[in-house]
Order: sequence, then structure tokens, then C-alpha cells
Amino acid sequence: MRGYHGLEKIENHLFLVGGGTNERSLNACSKLDLATHTWSPICSMSHARCFVSTAVLDGELYAIGGRELEQRLNNAEKYNPKTDTWARIANMHHQHSDASAAALDGNYILKSAIFFKICNLKHCN
Repeated sequence: MRGYHGLEKIENHLFLVGGGTNERSLNACSKLDLATHTWSPICSMSHARCFVSTAVLDGELYAIGGRELEQRLNNAEKYNPKTDTWARIANMHHQHSDASAAALDGNYILKSAIFFKICNLKHCN
């Protein structure tokens, strides 16, 4: 079973990002075509991430933080569905997992029980 993944909608597709099983974190990603109801794989992330925070901004999907096994992550990457590629973005100063995420006015908001952060995507500090 796969759980603890991110799920976002871009145009006519749902994107399933990362997640994990009882034994490992996953970097695998896939998309569901909402018109045909068919799943297909997409490019894998550079890091395995469960408990990942995801959001969509300007047509790109952001995967931020999460856990790789028991290690919380401070890195992030974004997916371009037009080119089916992931690109690293600036690391955060702190590790995050199990957090909510949302895009707002060109900024990215991460929220967790311990730490609140607003981070401009071009200069994520």
C-alpha cells in the first residue's frame, strides 16, 4: 500500500507525488488523466519523499520537504508537466515534513505545528 503522498491537479490531470510504504519512501510519481481515467507514470523526483508538502503555482508542481525514511528533508523540487522534468529549487533553512502547503500570490506558504514560513519561490530562505 502507498500512502503519505502529495496529490495536486494541473489542468486535466491529477498528479500523485512520492509517498511511502511501511518499508520505504518513494520518489515515483504518476498522473491520472481525468478525461480517460487512466494512470501513467511521469518522471521520478530526485529524492524519495513521504509526508511531502505539495502545491501548484504557475502550472508547475512543487514538492517541498517530506521524509526519506526517518530523515526530514530541507530540499525541494518543482515539476514541469510540459517537459516531464523535475528541477531542484533552493533548500529551506529548516527541515519540514507532515506540513500543509499552498500557493498564494506568487509566494509559497509552508505551515507546520512547530514552524510557520512564507517563502518567495525565487529566494526560499
